Amino acid sequence: MEKFLMFVLLFGVVAVMGQDGDSCADQTTRYDCGWLGIDEETCLARDCCWDSNVSGGTPYCYFNFDTYYDGLCPVAPSERVDCGYVGITKEQCLSKSCCWDESVPDAKWCFNQPVFMLPESKCFISGRGGAEELLPQIFNWDLQIPV
Repeated sequence: MEKFLMFVLLFGVVAVMGQDGDSCADQTTRYDCGWLGIDEETCLARDCCWDSNVSGGTPYCYFNFDTYYDGLCPVAPSERVDCGYVGITKEQCLSKSCCWDESVPDAKWCFNQPVFMLPESKCFISGRGGAEELLPQIFNWDLQIPV
């Protein structure tokens, strides 16, 4: 019985700590590691953190940028645009600044980074006549993180 309790306690601590020791403990800086509808099992298979006890648009499936990034991008498997070729390795994929996720069977593993269009985001340039509105900005999540 004592060994069983020790196992349960040890396993519980490891499960709470997540993939990188205590990287899931800091919940102030969450970056989306999933997509709308991702479940806990798929999230954890991506070595991300999971916390469904949040509200207000806070991601359930997340990683902390300070502690973890490995080419994971929040793109649903059905939305992935191929960025590689048959037989491409993770290293080759990431060297092309593409995303890598092999946790979802029958989905593209090497795929393009998401492009976000934020219609409420405006770009202004000031001139002699005041500020002039330019086209809405398009943000490309082009992170260059050493692997």
